[in-house]
Amino acid sequence: MTALTPAPRAPLFFPFQFVSRNVAPIARRIWLPCLVGALSIYGFFSAYMWELQAYLSNPQDSVGSRVLGIAALALLVLVFLHSLVVARIAQLALGLTATKGDFLGVSRAEWRLYTANLQFCILVLFFVLAFFGLHAITERLNWPHGAVVHIVQGGFLFWLAARLWFLLPPVCVTETRGEVLLAAWRRSAGHFWRIALLLVAVLLTAYLVQAGVGMTLHAVGLIAPLPTSATLAEYVSSYRENLLPMVVMTNIAYIVFVVLTAAASAQVYAEERADVPPA
Repeated sequence: MTALTPAPRAPLFFPFQFVSRNVAPIARRIWLPCLVGALSIYGFFSAYMWELQAYLSNPQDSVGSRVLGIAALALLVLVFLHSLVVARIAQLALGLTATKGDFLGVSRAEWRLYTANLQFCILVLFFVLAFFGLHAITERLNWPHGAVVHIVQGGFLFWLAARLWFLLPPVCVTETRGEVLLAAWRRSAGHFWRIALLLVAVLLTAYLVQAGVGMTLHAVGLIAPLPTSATLAEYVSSYRENLLPMVVMTNIAYIVFVVLTAAASAQVYAEERADVPPA
């Protein structure tokens, strides 16, 4: 296992170097939560699509409530599994020994990260709803520049992810006291542009991987083309038919994204703690 050490080198290369040198240790730590996550995504999305299709064909409050319930349960489960994965990658990247589970086989650091991720999701939901309300007001007033609201929303959420979400994993696995979100906010101060570059590089890599897997699955006939012009019900039905290969494609891209992001966050955190100036 090759842990990351703080050094003023080109930051964009650190997560890729770490992954290339630690494929086996990474796989040993995350294969189980990733497998459970893939099965959970397939199960939740199957149920969600089934209920959504039923709601579109016969709108009822009870069906709508089940759709929202499935979405909420999926969020809780998937954020939990995500927290397990990123906490273990951050520990590996920082050279820390894997901690034993304190409750239900899950370590205290992983529970803290799960709580912090849920808090971040609630914060994001609050701002998304606020932006939706603002967009509704601009449409009502016939403001000609309503698209600006969407641009501001995307930019603000990206900034929020860089300042709050990015450093949550290393903060949770190294700092045992204090408010996690506030600690991540303090640690990321002065590092926004560096974190932004890392996030863009990782997102682009994950997107290219997803596109490559998608084109491969399409070429061998495992993904049927989605309808370009259809009703929402027809689109949902078509999506259900392609669900399994799409889950495979999405999970491969997710693993690439989450491993690189966790490694990058650990490196930025290690250098910030050591007071090494960003490269």
